[in-house]
Amino acid sequence: MDAAGEYPSPEAVNHLLPLFQLHFSYFFPLQPPPIHQYTSFPPHLINIICALAARYSPIYSTSRHTGVQAVDESNTASHTWASKAKEQVSQRLAISDGDMVQTLLMISWYEFGQDRDSVSSC
Repeated sequence: MDAAGEYPSPEAVNHLLPLFQLHFSYFFPLQPPPIHQYTSFPPHLINIICALAARYSPIYSTSRHTGVQAVDESNTASHTWASKAKEQVSQRLAISDGDMVQTLLMISWYEFGQDRDSVSSC
């Protein structure tokens, strides 16, 4: 996270924004900010972008060591960024705009990818 704790570190954003464009631009056709201007976008949007892109990163992916997706991702950078985005959304939900809608859609996609899209039956 950056010094204020709102955005991912500049190094992470620099690495992950191109990965997001490569793997998610078909599903989320937004134009991310130039890397040096990412703080002009809402922090919740940048955090969830980084959380999604981390799955494809050789640096931040949970599968980089084992070759398979880890079951418990609670201590990964991706989880940290997604949790931060969810926290920021809950604080700003009363002021909804297009960026908020995009963030909520991406959080849904993130949760679906974590297999938390439905209630399991017992």
